[in-house]
Amino acid sequence: MSEYNKIFNIKTFHVLQDRKTRLWSVKVDFERESIATFQTKEEAVEKAMEIIKADRSEQKRLVVHKPGGRSEKLIDDGDNLC
Repeated sequence: MSEYNKIFNIKTFHVLQDRKTRLWSVKVDFERESIATFQTKEEAVEKAMEIIKADRSEQKRLVVHKPGGRSEKLIDDGDNLC
């Protein structure tokens, strides 16, 4: 978890592609283990949104990454994440 996220108590979920398997994963704050893994990015984003809606953290956001790892989209509480 980044210093910024710690200071402001923001839980960040990520959808990223594994470079070896090419599968899409849902992770929290770049933890090693995935919460879930999918064949497509769309499935992973859908599952991430379900997980986020069920999460009780006060502030949360979702970062969707491109296949190379760069951020593609940021969705936060201000974007009606839940």
